[in-house]
Amino acid sequence: MTASKPQPDDRLSAAIATVEALVSRDAAARFAAERAVANPEPDIVEALLFVLRRESRKTPRRALLAGAMTIALSFGAGIALDMASVAFFGSLLAIEVSRRLCRTRLQRAATRAIATLDDLRAVGPFLDDLYAGSRSESAQVVVPLVRSLRRIGRADAAHFTESQRTALRRATFSGNLDLAHASLDALDKIGDESDLPTLRKLATNRLRFRDRLVASAAQVCIESVEARVEAERERTTLLRPAAAPDDQSAVLLRPAHGIHTDDENKLLRPADEPPEDGD
Repeated sequence: MTASKPQPDDRLSAAIATVEALVSRDAAARFAAERAVANPEPDIVEALLFVLRRESRKTPRRALLAGAMTIALSFGAGIALDMASVAFFGSLLAIEVSRRLCRTRLQRAATRAIATLDDLRAVGPFLDDLYAGSRSESAQVVVPLVRSLRRIGRADAAHFTESQRTALRRATFSGNLDLAHASLDALDKIGDESDLPTLRKLATNRLRFRDRLVASAAQVCIESVEARVEAERERTTLLRPAAAPDDQSAVLLRPAHGIHTDDENKLLRPADEPPEDGD
C-alpha cells in the first residue's frame, strides 16, 4: 500500500487558489492575485513554494513530450523533402522548444512572484528554474538566486534535492561571474564529498583571467569542504559502535555458569550478627 501525498490544509488551499489565479483568464481575479503576492502573507509564500514544487514535477514530462513531437515533425519533414539539413536543424529546434514549453505558465508566474521576496526557501525552486526554461526565463532568476545563495548557511544543506545540487555545481561554471562566485560561496558552506570532483575540475581551469579568478575561489572552497569531510569522517569513526569479537572468550566480563551451592556457610551474611532477643 503506497503512502498518500500530504494534502494542504484549508488555509493553504485557499492561498494556493489565490496563486493559481495569477494565470486566470478573469482579469479581476488575476489583478487580485497579483496584489496578494505583491505584499504576501505567510500563507501566500507557502502557497508559492508549494506550487513551484508541484509544477516542477511536471517539467521533465513536458520537456520530453515537446521535444519528441518537434523531433518527429522535423524528421518527417526531412524525409519528405529528402533534406538532411531539415532534420538536423529540426533537432536543434526541438531542444529550444522543449526548454520553452517544459515550464507551465503558472510555474513562470510563481517564479516571477517569489523572485521579489527575500525568502531562502526559494533557492531550491530558483535552481530548478535556472536551466529548465529559456535563456530569458533563466536570466530572471539569476539576480534573486545570487542574493539568496550568499545568505545560506550550513543548516540549509538538507533542503537541496540532488537535481538542485547538480544545478548548483553547474552554476559554478557560469559565464556570469556573480552567479559563479555565489555558487562557490554556497558550496563552501553546504558542499560535501560529492562536490569535490566538480570543484577540483574548476580549480584547474586557468586559461583566462576570468577563469583564474573563479579557480582561486574554487581552491579555497576545496580546502573548506575537505576539512569538513575529514571532520565528519573522524566524528563518524569515533561514534561507530565496537563490533563483538568472534572469540567470546576475549570478553573480559562475562556471567558465571554452573555455580550452584546450597551450603549456607558459603552464603553472604553480616559480619556481626545482632544479638538475639532476650540475651
